[in-house]
Order: sequence, then C-alpha cells, then structure tokens
Amino acid sequence: MAASTTTPRRSASWLRSSTAIPSSRAQPDLGIAEGIVKHNGPLLPLPPGGALPATIDAFRAAWDLDLASQPGPEAQVAALADDIAYTNHDIDDAVRAGLLDVDALRRALLDALPSLQPTPVSP
Repeated sequence: MAASTTTPRRSASWLRSSTAIPSSRAQPDLGIAEGIVKHNGPLLPLPPGGALPATIDAFRAAWDLDLASQPGPEAQVAALADDIAYTNHDIDDAVRAGLLDVDALRRALLDALPSLQPTPVSP
C-alpha cells in the first residue's frame, strides 16, 4: 500500500484508517509508541470514573501497549526536558512582563538552596 501524501489527522478515526493500521497489522516500534503515549507516566490504572482519551484507547486496541508501567528512559528524559523548557519559558515571560526580578529570584534560590552558593576558588 502506498504511503499517504497528506498529513493524517491525529484522531481515533485516523488510527482506524487503512493508512494508520494497515491490513497486515504491521507493528510500530512499541517502545517508541509507548514512549509517546505515556511520556508523562503510566496511564493505568485509571482513577474512579476516569477514561483513556479516545485516540489513545483506539491506539491501544490496535497495538499491545503496556500503559500501566513507566515509559522507557528516553521518554522520561524527554518529559523532563519538556518540563525544564516550559518552566524556563514561564520564568522568561514573567521577567519580560515585569512580574519577576531576576536578582530577587537568585536570592530566593540561594536562600532556599544554600548548596548553590558559589565557592571561592583558591589560587
């Protein structure tokens, strides 16, 4: 089957399409698929009354994903990098908006975490 030239929509219908789930049921790299689906941690067990997003539930129905375990190391590092980047952008936005003073932030961090204090270097 020829590859589609259009970008598939990321929805349950896309996952059920012949492009997303070929009739041969070719398996994607499950480590990559699991890393994408659960990059922020396990999705199962669900909280009472909770449900998986429809797209993830459809993907799980097509391929055997272990949604109860932690994602692989690469996905965990990627999630941590995302968190650092988001936090850094939030701090930058607050500084640009005048809501946060960099020197005040530095003092607060050094007060809270004295181990961050620079140590003098002897000659």
